[in-house]
Amino acid sequence: MKTWVLGFLLAAAAGCAGPRELPRFDPPAESEVPAPPAEAPASGEPFGAWTSASIRGPGSGELRRIDVIFHRDGRYLSVAESEGMPKLISGTWSLADGVLTIQRDDGGALRFGCRRDAGALILTERDAELRLLPLRE
Repeated sequence: MKTWVLGFLLAAAAGCAGPRELPRFDPPAESEVPAPPAEAPASGEPFGAWTSASIRGPGSGELRRIDVIFHRDGRYLSVAESEGMPKLISGTWSLADGVLTIQRDDGGALRFGCRRDAGALILTERDAELRLLPLRE
């Protein structure tokens, strides 16, 4: 225990030994900034950040809000706020023939019907429906 405490104090003292010069950040030149892709994603692709507009179905009463991010590279992240602790789900996503599949990092999988309606992304599973709108900053 004394060795750990001594090591911690020495490391802390070394970090506070005096002013150090911070590394400089030089933003890339205009020519180095990659151009956005020329083609727009297909209208059915759910790229981007979304937030729940409505949550209906069994078990939805305890849910307050769901935020979802679909990355272009296939990564997925969502946070569900409820009366308990927020629940985080991460993994990968794919969309084929109107079925959105989320392969969770914990090994589980989720499958939803997926469609668009007037700018909303609608995910369905049996008697449940999650209507998502683009997240605005």
